[in-house]
Amino acid sequence: SDPNFADKIRHVRDPKARMAVVWSHCKTKMVCETDEPKEEGIEGDV
Repeated sequence: SDPNFADKIRHVRDPKARMAVVWSHCKTKMVCETDEPKEEGIEGDV
């Protein structure tokens, strides 16, 4: 969802280093943000 976050982890190959990047990015978040739910069958699929 977050292009800035995706760009940060895309370039890190080492799993431990990647987890450190994820942790440092997410530790300041205090609220879970959800994506919009995908509704299937709305477009006239029968």
